[in-house]
Amino acid sequence: MRRRRISGTSLERQRGRYQLQFLKNVQHVQYSVEDIIRCIENIGDYRVKSNYFGKGNSANLFWGFIQSPVDVSIQKQFVDSSETENTINAYINEVCF
Repeated sequence: MRRRRISGTSLERQRGRYQLQFLKNVQHVQYSVEDIIRCIENIGDYRVKSNYFGKGNSANLFWGFIQSPVDVSIQKQFVDSSETENTINAYINEVCF
């Protein structure tokens, strides 16, 4: 049986996924309950105000967008197939006979 080599630290696993100089709020911990709890309890010591992921107002922006009227020309229309069939038959009867 072949074994895969698995990286040992979270920092190695995340290599190339983001740039640490911009993400000061990201804390790296080992895979242990104690380390995770310690970081959560001390999060205030590491918190840096940042807008890297946005300003936290995307729900309000989205709600405002869907409430604002949009002037878009109709590009497609629903056509009932029976109505189309009747129109084609009327044209055939008028032109062909």
